[in-house]
Amino acid sequence: MKLLKYLIPLIFSFVLWGNSEDVTIEIKGEAAILSGDKVAAKDKAIDDALRKSVEQVSGTVVSSDSLTENFELVSDRIYTKSKGYVKKHSIIEEGVDSKDPNIYFVKISATVSKKKLKDDFDAIKAIYKNIGKPKFMLLISEQNIGEKSASGWWTGNSIDLGTVESSILKHFMDKGFKFVDHQVLNKELKVLPAFQNVNNLSDKDVKKISNIHDADFIIYGQAIASTLKNTTEFNVTSVSSTMTVRVVRADTGELVYIENNLSEKGLSNANDEIMAGKQAFQKIGTSAAKKIEGAILKKWQEMLTAPNDIEVVIQGNLKYQVAKKFIAFVKDEIRGVADASDIKIINKKGEFTVSYKGFTKHFVDEVLNKPFKELPLAVDSITRNKVVFTIEK
Repeated sequence: MKLLKYLIPLIFSFVLWGNSEDVTIEIKGEAAILSGDKVAAKDKAIDDALRKSVEQVSGTVVSSDSLTENFELVSDRIYTKSKGYVKKHSIIEEGVDSKDPNIYFVKISATVSKKKLKDDFDAIKAIYKNIGKPKFMLLISEQNIGEKSASGWWTGNSIDLGTVESSILKHFMDKGFKFVDHQVLNKELKVLPAFQNVNNLSDKDVKKISNIHDADFIIYGQAIASTLKNTTEFNVTSVSSTMTVRVVRADTGELVYIENNLSEKGLSNANDEIMAGKQAFQKIGTSAAKKIEGAILKKWQEMLTAPNDIEVVIQGNLKYQVAKKFIAFVKDEIRGVADASDIKIINKKGEFTVSYKGFTKHFVDEVLNKPFKELPLAVDSITRNKVVFTIEK
């Protein structure tokens, strides 16, 4: 009975809290006091508390089956705009931490919009579901201190990814993105003379590379490290890295993102310039990945609202009535299809155009995974914007 006495109000409050569109909670935020600036520390502590409040409420919004391996990416996109979900907040308590004089804390009461959180979670999840998780390829050359020229894994100089590429790869792989295995491609790419000069890798070269393997987006560019003036007073070496980076959509050649002058600094003990350069490369890779992430998500959203035209060809003894049924099937059953044109049949070969929200290969996968019994199909060939099926006998 005593247990029931405590459980009833707990369950009642949980139900109310779970059903309400707005949730008010108390939470603590902290930030380091740098150079004695308590005002700046307070602002950062408030931001920390707002983010934590959104994190806590989002845990009740997202059910166990609504986020898979992409939880981290979805949550990052939500938490970067935490303030947009907090309708109001007030400070209950604030001051320097009694246990650590270098930390400023605030305790706030924050009212979070649960409905807005859910709407945004659902919108982001829909992007991943419908776009089909495209594959990426990395081609970032780098030139560290003491190196005469830039190098990249695809030139045959090394089988390993560079420091910048590794940082970008880690950022995205941890969040569910798929990448082409560079080791599989290494033998194919290094024998192509056009790709040996990493300093002049062009959009045209990248397009050729993407055709060798099934990549949907190519991230390419160059990073260079240079020595800054040594700070002998603190016995450290300071190195600056600069980077140019582009992201190209492989099927259309469209430039999705470009940055010509990213820069970061790295520090190392004494005269270890190479280590400082690698540190700068790690930082610039992570910085670039965050910018690319935003551009990619924006592009995916555009792709979902502006479908691509895919030319579909069916070879074999195609009958008109069966073809009409297949068109209706594609419109009604294949996820991502916005529309499909009437089919034209010439010499028993059919042709029609599909307006599809995604990539050609994903459309093909959908068709093969949902077989149309009256028209058993096999893939004869597939390119960026065309697929040729053959009727199986």
